[in-house]
Amino acid sequence: MKIKHVKGDLLKFPEGINYILQSSNGENVMGGGIAKQIKAEIPEMFRADTKHPTPIGEERLGEFSAAGFKRNGVKRVGFNVYGQLLSELSPSGIPTNYKALMRGLMGVKQALKNNYAKRSLWQLKQPDIIIGIPWLMGSGLGGGDFEVVQTIIECVFHDLECTIVYVEWAG
Repeated sequence: MKIKHVKGDLLKFPEGINYILQSSNGENVMGGGIAKQIKAEIPEMFRADTKHPTPIGEERLGEFSAAGFKRNGVKRVGFNVYGQLLSELSPSGIPTNYKALMRGLMGVKQALKNNYAKRSLWQLKQPDIIIGIPWLMGSGLGGGDFEVVQTIIECVFHDLECTIVYVEWAG
């Protein structure tokens, strides 16, 4: 695993990003932060959230949904990782639930290892896995400690041949 930190707009896919990942609440609300931008610019990810088979709420924690989409002529995949709730606080007293976030990220990693996206209808042709993650994911509106979130991300993906690109908003 390689790690990069860049400034820019995650949804402009800097550094050749072909997968994006966000921490989502389990309540099908993309009303603030980068989620609001994703809902507007990548409605496929919101539809995947809406169509997720697990009922809205606590049952979704630790799961993920995925959506294929094409932007700028390139096929990409977005993952909504259910790591927080709006209506209640996690055991740590904040919306971000670190255990749920870790379980969801482990599911994403397994999906990538199984070539989930490459075998799917999206038929990604990029040989490299370049995952874009919002800088401070789960820490802004989610209230989590980004050092903890970053440690979780890097522990989960450490053995996957990929590049993690943290994208810090520079708008």
